[in-house]
Amino acid sequence: MAADPEEKARLEVALSASRNILTHVNHAVQECENRQKLIDLQQRLDTRHIENLTDPVTAQYKVSICECYSCRSFK
Repeated sequence: MAADPEEKARLEVALSASRNILTHVNHAVQECENRQKLIDLQQRLDTRHIENLTDPVTAQYKVSICECYSCRSFK
């Protein structure tokens, strides 16, 4: 039984689109996992010495981790 050339073409387009979607999903998942690893590492850092600094240059390092990252909902 020979395959219909039109159906084969549609299936190839669908396969290509599916692979493209999966690539984007995998990339998003990897980014979220990396972000979560970074959050975990940052939470383990001892920041007491930074909290006691009064220099304006160090103010940027005092930003709460929760303000920087929003991946928590995926945990």
